[in-house]
Amino acid sequence: MQANLDMTGLPQLMSTVEGLRTLSQAQLMTAAAAVEESCRATAEDDVPEELVAELEDTVRDFTASEAIEYLPVEVGRKQFALYVGAVIMTSLMTVTFSSETADGILGKFLELSGLVALVMVAAEKAHDRVTVTSTSTSTEANSDGVSDSPEDS
Repeated sequence: MQANLDMTGLPQLMSTVEGLRTLSQAQLMTAAAAVEESCRATAEDDVPEELVAELEDTVRDFTASEAIEYLPVEVGRKQFALYVGAVIMTSLMTVTFSSETADGILGKFLELSGLVALVMVAAEKAHDRVTVTSTSTSTEANSDGVSDSPEDS
């Protein structure tokens, strides 16, 4: 079986990523602050349930990764939201890009930060739902007297 990958958008994506590299540290901090502010301003109730549900499988894959296995849940939650936000921001900028100047990149980033914040809050909400469900299932299994520990055998 041979897979066919559609690479038509790859040059634009690479151009967008390269454009992000041209931003100064101050511009990157401004962009990050805008997304962070948008996240704080986005209430969990504003997030569509369908979006949260769509992210749940991605959370399961992400939390199963060995790379974050030993991180505290809150750190994993934030990393997942940042990962999703970065993917969404890059995708949105690739689709809507109109100016290759640093000011144009920053302006577009600020313009799209509200959409990215919504998805990041949804990602955090999905992470909470999946990790709380996983944790409570493990706790319930261990509270019925059955232990997963080989020492108890």
